[in-house]
Amino acid sequence: MIALWQVIEALVGYVHLRGVRRFNRRVASVGRAFMYLGLGALTFLVALDVELRGNTTWADIVDEALGRRGGRQLIVAVGCVIIAIGIGQMGRGIGRIFVDEFEGPVSRWVVALGLVGYVMLGLSVVLVGGALVWSAISVHPEYAGTISTVIKILVETPLLGPVLGTIVAAGFVSFAVFCIAWSTQPLHATRVER
Repeated sequence: MIALWQVIEALVGYVHLRGVRRFNRRVASVGRAFMYLGLGALTFLVALDVELRGNTTWADIVDEALGRRGGRQLIVAVGCVIIAIGIGQMGRGIGRIFVDEFEGPVSRWVVALGLVGYVMLGLSVVLVGGALVWSAISVHPEYAGTISTVIKILVETPLLGPVLGTIVAAGFVSFAVFCIAWSTQPLHATRVER
């Protein structure tokens, strides 16, 4: 449903904005639609306990792709797209772009939660893309995977592992609380920016 919402936003959304701002938001919605569609498909497969092929893992899929002609370049390209989406999410937080999507004034604590939440969400997406790129460059497909793989790698990092895992978890919690706050006063674009 979130992917569908982002597709609709990309096609007819952001009527309260004009020009480049509207175009940029619509392009970002296309990227988020693909990301959410992929996450939804993955969640669906996990929920149905679908086996990819026997005991195939994401690392196995990346390993197979690395063995094919152009596979390494494809894995790097996919990883770079994931990194770009993550950087976009971080920019959304740092630039406080999300404030435009609230109806009325926004409390400072909600802005702070949105800033931390979007930055940490973006950082985790960047880490997933980075791990995918690294798995292709280093020819170590075991680094490829989902956010759980990246968090496991973070937590197992000597010295700072548990601290990094806690920071990422706190970011996800702040993003969740931000989303709850946003849901209480979302902007339903009924006015047009002049």
